[in-house]
Amino acid sequence: MRSFLLSIVAGAFVALAAVASSVASFALENPSAAALAYGAVFAGALVMIVVAGGELFTGNALIAIAVMNKQVSIRRFLLNLALVLCGNYLGGLLIALLVDQAAVPGKAGGGLAVALMVRGFGKMQTEFGVAFFSGILCNILVSVAVWSSYGAKDIAGKVAGIFFPIMLFATAGYDHVVANCYFLPAAKLAAQHPGWAELTTSVATGLNDLSWWAQLNNIIPVALGNLVGGLLIAFVYELSYRNVETASGSRHS
Repeated sequence: MRSFLLSIVAGAFVALAAVASSVASFALENPSAAALAYGAVFAGALVMIVVAGGELFTGNALIAIAVMNKQVSIRRFLLNLALVLCGNYLGGLLIALLVDQAAVPGKAGGGLAVALMVRGFGKMQTEFGVAFFSGILCNILVSVAVWSSYGAKDIAGKVAGIFFPIMLFATAGYDHVVANCYFLPAAKLAAQHPGWAELTTSVATGLNDLSWWAQLNNIIPVALGNLVGGLLIAFVYELSYRNVETASGSRHS
């Protein structure tokens, strides 16, 4: 129950950061400036999760280190990931509903709603392989951020360790499954508002023609890619530090 509740909290934190990132970037005409603004603000998501507490699917991929050390079974590891992903989705959906009711996408005459619908529709239409590899790239950086936070002794150190890897992945536009757990339902909800839908008729129609289950076309490959990216970092660091410990033990034997 504790992990599930904290996963809902983490999903909500990521969604709140996604909302703020979108507001900060959607009206910027220069694509590079918009991407940089988005990435810089989005880094606050993992800062909140690490400092305040939360269970994140992408971060929990590093539990694979405990699996390799036979401290956690593969079954327990996979069950944790499934439970946490469900909680993350609920957290993202909750914020999407609140944002919709607060009419946040209506900012700038509905410009934010248009940006949201375009982003969400694009994600739902992304090919499996593209979403999968984008997910790998994303969680390589997220896992580095989480790993970096482990070595920090204070909050300032954690923030510094988290900020740049998260900014890099968000600025580059790689796919984070938990962020998409907000963007996909939020885009679907925005398309159901006649006033906002009229601003981008073709995209809104496309979103309304897709079922809610269509979100899985993005969530599944991105989640698998995120998992692989996390496993890669877990394997590299576990192997590297295990070798260091083994060599150290050999010198002292």
